[in-house]
Formats: sequence, structure tokens, C-alpha cells
Amino acid sequence: MNKTRMEIQSFPYHLQGPSVCLIGLLIALFGGLMLFMAWTEPDRFIGMPVGYPAGAFLYGALALVAFTAIFIMARAWAMQRHGERQIRFEEDRVLLPKNPFSNQIIAIPYRTIRSVNQQSASRAAMRFIVIKHAAGHTQIADFGFETKAAFEMVFETLRKRVG
Repeated sequence: MNKTRMEIQSFPYHLQGPSVCLIGLLIALFGGLMLFMAWTEPDRFIGMPVGYPAGAFLYGALALVAFTAIFIMARAWAMQRHGERQIRFEEDRVLLPKNPFSNQIIAIPYRTIRSVNQQSASRAAMRFIVIKHAAGHTQIADFGFETKAAFEMVFETLRKRVG
């Protein structure tokens, strides 16, 4: 690759449908269980006697949190399906999606990047690319890539272009 004229590369980066559906189903089951517990044990919370309205209220609050999480995940997935989300390497900067819940793009010039590292979440298979730059730091999670090879390729491309 010519150092003076680098080619533009892009990699798709969006939530994967089957993963979102599976996580949404598990959260929905949890929310349904909380509603069932509110109906059958309105005077207890996780086996502890807390009084009649308090137990039902606490289980209901957990169910509300679960169903709100499902709504937020579904909204983020739908937004990403209809938008073009990608990590794009240009000549002098990299363009990244700001976060999973918006279609905003951030641009980080290569000259402002101080370091590029890979981190793993403890006891999980999730990995992150951490970019430290003049405006702070940015993380890219591996769950947005279609394959692990694409994640590795983005990491290697970024390291080559920065340093």
C-alpha cells in the first residue's frame, strides 16, 4: 500500500438480528416472570415479607425495567437496519458510529490518536478496540461485526494507519 495515497476502506458495523432477538427473548421471559411474581406473591419480594403493596410494586418495577430495555434494544436495532452504519477508514481520519443508539458519526483524525489497544471484558467473550485520542477515548465493541475476522481486520488496519 502506498504511504502517500491510502485507499478508503469500510466495514459494516451494526447489531446482529439473531443476537438482539435472543437477548430480547430472555429479557421478556424475565419481565414475564416478574409480572407473574407480582400477581402470585404481592406481599413478598424475593421471599422476604415486605407487605402487600410493596412486593407487587417492586416486582412491577423490575418488569417495567425489563420491558423498557426490550423497547430500547428494538428501537436501536430498527434504527441500525435502516441506516448505513460502518467504520470507514479515509486518508486522514477514521469515521465511527458514535454509539449503538444513534446514527451520529464521529471523525477521529489519525494524527490525534495516541494509542490503539484491544481489551476484553472479564469472563466474557466480548472484546473492545480502545482508541485514545486528543478528545478523549472511543471504544469499538466486537458485537457489531459480522465475524471475528472483521474485528481483527479493523484493529490491524487502525494500528497500521496510526503508527
